Amino acid sequence: MENKKIRKSNFEALRVVAMLMIIMFHSVIDIVTTPKGSPLATNPEVVGAMRFIMDFFGNGGVTLFAMISGYFLISSKNDQPALKRASDSAVKFAGLALYNGVVVTTVIALALAVINKLNLVNLDSILPDNIFTDLNTVFGFAGGYWYLSAYFVLLIFLKPLNNFLNNLKTRSAFFYLLGVVVFASTIINYVPLLTVRDGVNFPLVFIGYLLGAFARKFNPLQNFSNKALLSFLALYPAYFIGSFEFLVRVLHVAPRIANPAVGYYVGFPIYIFSFVIFTLFMRLNFTSKFVNFIAPATVLVYMFHTATPYGMFYRISAKIYIEFSESFGIANHWLILALPLVVLLYAVITMAFGSILYYVYEFAASRVTKRFKEKIGVA
Repeated sequence: MENKKIRKSNFEALRVVAMLMIIMFHSVIDIVTTPKGSPLATNPEVVGAMRFIMDFFGNGGVTLFAMISGYFLISSKNDQPALKRASDSAVKFAGLALYNGVVVTTVIALALAVINKLNLVNLDSILPDNIFTDLNTVFGFAGGYWYLSAYFVLLIFLKPLNNFLNNLKTRSAFFYLLGVVVFASTIINYVPLLTVRDGVNFPLVFIGYLLGAFARKFNPLQNFSNKALLSFLALYPAYFIGSFEFLVRVLHVAPRIANPAVGYYVGFPIYIFSFVIFTLFMRLNFTSKFVNFIAPATVLVYMFHTATPYGMFYRISAKIYIEFSESFGIANHWLILALPLVVLLYAVITMAFGSILYYVYEFAASRVTKRFKEKIGVA
């Protein structure tokens, strides 16, 4: 009996963790950066905890996804033409995008319309005044797919990029390259003429790819113990909250805009944070059917939660977090721990729902493909 090669789950688990980080990031945007979060203003420490999630988890999750690509593709022997590789990926994602944009979001939109018309549930806080004039009804926030665009661009230039990186024979040479690229990407974000939409985000994918390749080629943290790396990670929230407290309590910066220089525009703390997490997952050696089952759904989960009609994902999360905070007690010191747990729970539920939708798609797509092949006489 032939034994099937069992797929290890460490990087699959990392994909799931990275997606949960991204969902958590997206879910707290409204309560941190908009007036919807104003009830929390009396507890700056809670706002600081939400800012930590927003500043580290979003960019950190994206960087981790790109690192996984860099780790595996840097040594790829695939000789496919660049455009063929990119187009294959485009076709793969196009079906998911159409399913999410046409089927899933339209069903959600119609269901909400019926619920609203029948007054079954009060949806005033999550729906616009006239839901039929909302242009997000069908394709949701299509701009949320920026990561896929950046990934396709990366695939087009993959061969010359890999050739260049593989010619860097020493760890120091690769490290200097990383330093130059990170510095350049930071400067670009401060030059108005060079800043474009998602100009902050696109370098994340490129630098993340470089970091993944760096980890694969040189594994620079191999001499550090797991205990040392975990201790290092624990310093990040401590540093962030300490810096946030200084900005808010001493310099009297408004909590919702207090950013201890670790967010979108100064990316290097994010890259260190992500690299340490990546190294820890590199060392894991386990197999889990459940993890391997969930991980492939991350692409649809990404599309689904960023493109729900009426920005429903964002509006529901803001409503839940504010109402939970008010019922728990905004002045309660334990809210700084309780609210992040609610954020995590919301992300897990979103991940679970998106995974179910993914396997509904897989089942339907396999049946349609099978029928089509039968019709055209292809075995």
